[in-house]
Amino acid sequence: MQFDTKTVNKLLEIDESYKAPERMLRLMLDDQKRPEVFKKFLEVSTDLKFDWFHEYFEDEQAERKSKKQDFTPDSIATLLNSLVDSDQSNSHYFEKNDDRNIILKVVSNLRDESIHQQTDDGVSQSVQINSGVASVDEVKVPNPVKLIPFRTFQEVDQPASKFIFRMREGMQSALFMADNNQWQVEAKNNIKRYIQQLEQETFGEIKYPVIA
Repeated sequence: MQFDTKTVNKLLEIDESYKAPERMLRLMLDDQKRPEVFKKFLEVSTDLKFDWFHEYFEDEQAERKSKKQDFTPDSIATLLNSLVDSDQSNSHYFEKNDDRNIILKVVSNLRDESIHQQTDDGVSQSVQINSGVASVDEVKVPNPVKLIPFRTFQEVDQPASKFIFRMREGMQSALFMADNNQWQVEAKNNIKRYIQQLEQETFGEIKYPVIA
């Protein structure tokens, strides 16, 4: 953890973390001081691909150690975005089906302590999720799950694939494809059928055989 409490407080020149939001607001409005402090942060890390303050605020403001409260992990945000993104030009888009809905239900309502209480036989996992304001349900995540990623031309049916859905402490989640790339064979056949159908509609016959 590069930007721990001690490091960030020192860079912001504060003695208590609760003073950080006000201090950062003042820095943002100070045209002279702002770039000076930013350069000090760059001396710690020049990687701008992650949120420098994520773990800092999670540990201090969310009281993670005492109350097990987490900010949404990057892996959850990425997975949810992939499953629900309506932009079909995105190669990570997943079409709607029952298994996708189950995954969404689990990752949207997951509690960090649930991962500690999970049962795991190496394939399927059972976790506790929030089902209401104060109630908790135990849900067994089916494995493998059958999902339909958007991976070929929009005009043809997208082939489904089996995925293994895994979770671990810190509410980290991931999908691992488990069909040995068999979707590629189905995708080629779908493209072949689509082209042959176009030929049939255009010429009344298949003039040009398609070898897939």
